[in-house]
Amino acid sequence: NATGMPIVQFNAGNIVIESFTKALTISITFLSFFLIIIFRNLKFVLLSISSLFIASILTIFFMIILGINFNFANMIAIPLIFSLGISYPIYLIRRFEDFGDIDLIFESNTPFAILFSGLTTIFSFSTLYLSTHDGTSSMGLLLFISLSNTLVSSLVFLPIFLKKIRTE
Repeated sequence: NATGMPIVQFNAGNIVIESFTKALTISITFLSFFLIIIFRNLKFVLLSISSLFIASILTIFFMIILGINFNFANMIAIPLIFSLGISYPIYLIRRFEDFGDIDLIFESNTPFAILFSGLTTIFSFSTLYLSTHDGTSSMGLLLFISLSNTLVSSLVFLPIFLKKIRTE
């Protein structure tokens, strides 16, 4: 029987959470299908997704350490993180398919290309942090942290997994 702004805000919050859940589900579903089409190898699909999973764990860790709250503004960034962050594992795994050896990849320019590609994306989205709007600024900081973690995950942890797979 209540009315007014608290009810409006409560229902708006529920709509945002529902929309976020839907966007995240669609993002992960399309991403998985996309990876299956690209690799046609379930092992590489799982490796790509595991790289994102590790980056997500690291992002949550840094959010806790830095005291960053998960709010409605930076909630929007999560599907973006998956769609942008998956490119780094794709580059590395495609190169792995070409070379067949992780050591050869690291002797090539591929890691530098991935690094610089990642840094341009990270720093361009990070400029949102400079915004005077708290929500936009929060989203910029979360994008900086999470995209940095996807890059680190792809260039540090993913090669370890690929090397382990190659030795099995």
